[in-house]
Amino acid sequence: MIMKKFYILAIVAASFSIAILDPQKAFAENAPSRTDFNNWLWDTLPNFSAGATTTPGQIIGKVLPYIYYGSGFAVLLYAVLGGFEVMISQGDPKKIASGREKITYAIIGFIILFIAYAVVRLIGMILDIQQIRQIFGPFP
Repeated sequence: MIMKKFYILAIVAASFSIAILDPQKAFAENAPSRTDFNNWLWDTLPNFSAGATTTPGQIIGKVLPYIYYGSGFAVLLYAVLGGFEVMISQGDPKKIASGREKITYAIIGFIILFIAYAVVRLIGMILDIQQIRQIFGPFP
């Protein structure tokens, strides 16, 4: 058991030493530069500059996907925290109940998030509003 821990520690230490001493070997030679990353970031974020977004519908169309992504991440984080609380409860019934409650609320939040997504898509299809239909990408 001690030797297994030693081997794991040696592998991790070797990996970090390669990354610190010779970063060219640790990272890909064709890695994107900082400029490429900045261009990608600014192309991905919504553009709210003057004249680019004028109507409230366009602003909502650009912000809504980020709201959904953030909500999904929050639901996932809440479920993980609930699971972690159950794991470290050490058999305490109150902590187990609290953790299960968090997981239940996270599942309910996911269901609400999914229903909201479906309703937005359905309204876009029924009313044939292209801006709503294209918010999350192409959809029949």
